[in-house]
Amino acid sequence: MAIRLALVGVALVAVGALDLGGFREITVAVGGLALVASGISWLVARRGGTS
Repeated sequence: MAIRLALVGVALVAVGALDLGGFREITVAVGGLALVASGISWLVARRGGTS
């Protein structure tokens, strides 16, 4: 799950950086949030869940 979310985040940031579609700010922000969420979910999974 974390890897898929990270891939989506990277794709959104790349599309935003290339300014495809004219939604650069929104696309980069959503991609950044997806990358942060993937990092958090990876850390939670690594710890074995929430306590």
